[in-house]
Amino acid sequence: MHSQVTILVVDDHAIVREGLAACLAAETRVAICGQAGNACDARSLMERHRPALTVLDLAMPGVDGLGLLRELRSRHPAGKFVVLSMHPAAVWESRALAAGADAYVEKHATPQEMVRQILGVAGLAEKTLRPEQAARDPKRAAVGIESLSDREIEIYQLLGQGLCTREIAAKLCISPKTVDAHRENIKAKLGLTSAAGLIRDATLWAKANTLAP
Repeated sequence: MHSQVTILVVDDHAIVREGLAACLAAETRVAICGQAGNACDARSLMERHRPALTVLDLAMPGVDGLGLLRELRSRHPAGKFVVLSMHPAAVWESRALAAGADAYVEKHATPQEMVRQILGVAGLAEKTLRPEQAARDPKRAAVGIESLSDREIEIYQLLGQGLCTREIAAKLCISPKTVDAHRENIKAKLGLTSAAGLIRDATLWAKANTLAP
């Protein structure tokens, strides 16, 4: 008999967390070792169970999702991590993979597709690529939002949430001059010519893409 693959499901929405856990548990080679609705519980359950695979929603309350992913990956380097997110892969997938994820699964996928991708990472099913992944040229130059660094997109988000340069500097523990330098880089990369245009675009983007529950 094959040993079961232990999976931890981390999502602050109980209906998503419990539904996904039930779908995964239907696979006889899977054992759900725990469910967590916040970062504190996620850390505790990971230490207790050392799951082979963790499914993690990036939009966790009160924490930086990518930061939490990096932390858990550093604590459990042998484990695998699947990011589950409502946000578009075009913006967040490469950042999640760089932070330590083994795969990025969008929440708008069907339950069957979500389970198939997760089981693929666990080695229990053939891994599949979304059409846009298969067609993506790894040498393609990043453009638009994709061209922003992690720090730049963090500042872009905060601008879109209404924070000024001084507030962003305090929140990120950097100098206002550094924030202003990033703002100029963001404007250049996005082809914007004014501070007003930057704030307008950042506000619209933040409403749709900020990693928050």
